[in-house]
Parts: sequence; structure tokens; C-alpha cells
Amino acid sequence: MAESLVQLIAREADVRQRIKDHEEAAKKERIQLDAALNAVRHSIGCAKAGLDLTRIDRALSILKLGGSYVNGGVDRGSVIRDAVDWLATGKCAAYRGLDGADFGTKNYDRWRGQRSDHEWGGPSHGSICFQIGLKDRQRALSEDERADAIYFLLNIESWEHARRTGARMSTARNFAVATTPHRPRAAPLSARIAGATPGLAEVASEPGKTPDRLQLTAREYKLIRDVRTFNDATSELLQAVIRSGGKWSTNALRANLAAVRAAQAIWADGLEEEADNTAADLPGYQPRETL
Repeated sequence: MAESLVQLIAREADVRQRIKDHEEAAKKERIQLDAALNAVRHSIGCAKAGLDLTRIDRALSILKLGGSYVNGGVDRGSVIRDAVDWLATGKCAAYRGLDGADFGTKNYDRWRGQRSDHEWGGPSHGSICFQIGLKDRQRALSEDERADAIYFLLNIESWEHARRTGARMSTARNFAVATTPHRPRAAPLSARIAGATPGLAEVASEPGKTPDRLQLTAREYKLIRDVRTFNDATSELLQAVIRSGGKWSTNALRANLAAVRAAQAIWADGLEEEADNTAADLPGYQPRETL
């Protein structure tokens, strides 16, 4: 028996809702998988740097971190020094120890990275850019816990570097998946550019200075410049997100747009290369307009 129009419309609404539910569930799972991937890459980076992941995990179970040491400003070193001194001896140059305050730096007015020790979250004026505290100030720390926390703080810059590297890899991969489909015919060009890597900076900035073992066309110069622009844009995007504490700020959105435009430029370069290949294979072929 044929379904009535009412039944068809109702079934359409049901299917659309199921599609929506599926997409939302897939999006949530993708976020979780991306986070897991970043964590794994971070661990790999730490292992490559020779860091003891077990000791770092134990340290992070008792310490809380805010912002970034790399972006902590001029007084960031004093934060680490006072925290290490307090963990080792129970005393430090700060007015209070970690059992009474959180150590950090803030951006305020013309000052960047000015020392500022407050309760978690920061002062009423300015914004915290780096902060260290204890998750539980009331609990006495064992000697091993203090040692692990000191080990982590002394290696925090290497630890953050490994985290940024993992996040940068994921960012670059996401842009590649979103904007660049598989293009096997562009491989010969990619191989030539890969061969020019030792002279990449000179080639991109001074087209007249070409490595002796490779002659590049004007189009290939443009592709190299576009790739460098994309790398710079994705790096700026990562830094903007880090500066905003993982949230989408105006600067992060602008950096995201710049990265997308840079990726589109690379995609356009690939279309031109394919058009040339097709024209060589099919006489009389007229390439369509690129992006």
C-alpha cells in the first residue's frame, strides 16, 4: 500500500532528524579522537625529547597550569624559580608559597608578562598569561611528589614545545584534508620542489638565485611562496589560539581565514598544473578557470 503524503513528510522529517543526530554524534567523536591524537603526538614528542612521561604525569596530578610558559613574558622565569624553591625547601622569594597563592604573570597596559601572584584565575586588572598552582593546597606533598613537580617545571619549555608540535601537525592535517583532495598528477611537481628544499628560502625570496641542480619555472616559484605562506598562517593560527587560552578570539579567526586563503592558493596552483598536464595529453583542451 502506497504511503500517504502525510506519512511521506513525516518519514522525511524522521530521516532528517536521524541524519542530524548522526552528524552531531560524529562531530563529538571526531573532537574526542582529535584530542586523543594530540595527546599521543604530545607523548611522542616528549619521548623524543627524552622526557620522563611517568614523572610528568605524576607532576600534573598535583599541579594546575594556566596559559603558556612560552608566552609568559619577561617574569616567567621567576615563576618557575620561586615554585621550584618552594617545592624543594618550603621557602621562596615570593611573599607567599604555593600553599597560599598561585604564581603567575599577566599582561596589563604596556606591561607584558608582569609577575602577578593571586588566587586562580588572576587579578582584577590585566589578564593572566602564565600561572602555576597546586590542585590541593591543604594536602601535604610527599618528597617524591615534590621531586616530580620540580622535574616537570624544569622541563616545562620542552614539554610545551612537544605539545605545540603535536597541535601544529593536527592543524596542518585538518587543512590538508579539508582543502586538498588527492591529486596524483601533481606528484612530479611536488618531487621537484622537494628536491629544492636546501635552497627553499633563497628560491622563494630571490627567484634569480636558483640551486645549480634545479631550474624552477615561475609557476613553481609561486607554489613555493604559497606553501610558505600557508605554513606561516597555520603557525600564526596556532599561536593565536594558544594566546587566547584555546578559545576563538578575533585574532584567531583572522588567522584561520588567512590559512584557508593560503590553502586555496595552493589548491589553485594544483589546478593549473593539472590543466597543463591535461592540455599536453589532449590537444585542443581548454582549461577551466581556477579559483
